[in-house]
Formats: sequence, structure tokens, C-alpha cells
Amino acid sequence: MTERGRSLTEMLGTLSIMGILSVVGIWGYRHIVNSHDANTILHDINMMAHTCAAQLVMMDRTECALSDFPNKIDDKYPVSAQRVNNDYFKLVVSNIPQSICQELLNKGMPLASQIYPFTCVETNQFEWTFHKNLEGTVSAKFCHSDLDCNVCGVCQIADGQSQGICMGSCATPAHACETNEDCNTENECMVCNLETHTCQDGCQRVEYLESSGTQYIDTGVLANGSFDAEHKIKTDPTNTRKFIVAGTRTATQHLNFGQFEPSSKNFILAYLGTWWTINNKTYPNTEYETKVHYKSGNQYAVLNGETIGNASLTGTEQLDINIYLFKRNFYNPETQEDIQPMIGRMYYFKMWNNGTLIRDFVPILSPESSKGGGEACMFDKVTKKLFCNAGSGNFKTNKD
Repeated sequence: MTERGRSLTEMLGTLSIMGILSVVGIWGYRHIVNSHDANTILHDINMMAHTCAAQLVMMDRTECALSDFPNKIDDKYPVSAQRVNNDYFKLVVSNIPQSICQELLNKGMPLASQIYPFTCVETNQFEWTFHKNLEGTVSAKFCHSDLDCNVCGVCQIADGQSQGICMGSCATPAHACETNEDCNTENECMVCNLETHTCQDGCQRVEYLESSGTQYIDTGVLANGSFDAEHKIKTDPTNTRKFIVAGTRTATQHLNFGQFEPSSKNFILAYLGTWWTINNKTYPNTEYETKVHYKSGNQYAVLNGETIGNASLTGTEQLDINIYLFKRNFYNPETQEDIQPMIGRMYYFKMWNNGTLIRDFVPILSPESSKGGGEACMFDKVTKKLFCNAGSGNFKTNKD
């Protein structure tokens, strides 16, 4: 009798299929367990939020007590309640793995005003902030850079991670509104969501503003006192025109933040009435990126990551005209020729007066962008105001 069995190829194929089914089964089991834990956490947090709200509103308590609940959710996740201010409280859950954090983010929490899922970034805590009347909209989301966050948000990415969480917001959580004016009195990037009647970020972050030479920004800052600045620009060195990044000038004084002379390969800082020149630096033949610092009298330029100079200058200015971005505010342009405006891109601009940060400009599209007509402007994260083109034409952005 001839015995017949499976070939080696058939055996390997069967084992491969069994292995794949095992992996899929393990993944499915883990997903079910994670989803169950997330649902349990959200259910208990929902019950606790209602309990806290009732204590603060109906019982007029000063703190939220969770004495009717276990101190751990599902015997695994410690939970606590904290009063934020008169209107808000938060619930904090610890020891949450990243896989369950992801499930919690996917499921959301409609009652929460804000969510801070630190477990996806740096620790294992997950925080929900609630209004005492349980009205609000969630503001947290994943990000790869600050451009993915709102105008005041910062993308926090832990070491070794490819994505992070948007942290911080210009918005007051669950701020009630009927019109845009109800929101933008304190923040000009906020608009009213007429479905939820809450304020939300209406500006869209963009990478840069690009000027053709006729656009500029009036910072609203008088050049009085001691100034420091930091900015990042990109321009084309094949352009031979001399230009200035930002500044102001009277008949006898000037305060400049970056002066470039591509034709002669000179980079000049005119700060507090004193000239400092970096001569004969060979610029690349392609677009170059420049980041300049003026901090505590120490000035240096960084060209494509290379430090190309250093100097120490001190002093103060007393000019009664505003500082402009993309050009210098010149006291008498009708009778005297000034350095030409900048042609190129500006990614950000920060300015300190007597050591205090007074402007932190980031490029945005104004709230009208949601309707298809947003203007390219700078948003100041300090004053929470929009600073738009004071010249002619329009700025371009990476969205154009």
C-alpha cells in the first residue's frame, strides 16, 4: 500500500496561514480589550462629570468630591477631580497605556471643553476639562508640527515619536457666543460656531507670508527702548537689490532688524544706531534661509545652519514711529531714498522690548478663509490680534 501525506510546501503553507490567523486573532483580541477599557473609562468619567457638575451648581460646593466612586476605574486606572476655577473642573485618569489613549481620542467626549491626552506624548495621564454646566467642545488633536495646531497651539512630540498632540489654545473653553463679535473681542482669530454657540479657532496656520515688495506689516510698536528680535526669512540671492527685513528710521536714528546686500554679498545689522557688517560671505546659488538673533546685545546671523558672525552692541532708541515688517518705516520717503522693501518669505518674527516679549508673529489666513476669502496676515500670539497688509497687493502663502 502506498502511503500519501502532505508535501513540505503544503505544510509550510498551512503553518503560515495558522500564524497569520494567530496574529490577526491576537490583534483583534487586544483591540477588543482596549476598546472595552476605553468605553469603561468614558462611562465612568461621564458619570463623575455629572456628579461634579451637580455638586458645583446645585449644591454650591467649592470642590468636586468623588466619594461615591472607587478611586480607580476598573480597578486599574486611578482617577481624581480638581477644581480649575469658578467655572471649570477637570477629571484626571492615570496609568493609561498609549493604545487606550488612542481609543479615547477616537471616541471623544462630547461634554468636555478640552482634552489633554499627555499619555500620547510624555506621561500616562489623560485629562478632561469640563464647564460646570457641562457645555463645551473638544480642542485636542494629533499633529506633526505647529502648523497642524491652531494659531496659539504648540505641537508637543515626545522623543522617538512621529506625531504629537496640539497643546494650548487661544480660546476660552466653552465661551458662549451668538456672533463672531462675541468671540473676537479678546482674540481676533476666534469665530462663533452657530451650531454649538461656542467660540472656536477661525484662523488657518500657514508656513509663511511672501512679499513681492509692496506688502508690509505695521507692528504697532514704537521704537522706544531697548529691543531684541528673532526672525526667520527666505529670499533669493540672485536678486541684486538691497533690502531690509524690518525696522524704522528717523532723520538721525534707525532701528533695523536685518539688512541684506545680495549683490555685494554683505549682510548688515544696523542696531541701535551702530553698524555691524559681515562682508564677502558667499551665498548659495539657490534660495538661502537666514535666522537672525539679537539677544541682550549679542548679535549673530545663522545662514543655512551656519553661524557667520557675532558682535556685542548695546544701547537704546527713542523713535516715535512704528516698526514695520518686510520694510523699514522711513520718516520722509518723499524727499529721500530709503533701502528697498524685502522680497521673499517670512516664517515668524519675535520682538522683545526691555526684555519683555511684546510681539510673537505667526503667518495665518484670517477667519474669512473658511468662506473662501481669507486674507494672509500675521497673528500676534501676545496681543491675540491680527496684523494684516498695510501696503498694496496681497501676501502669498504656501497655500497659493
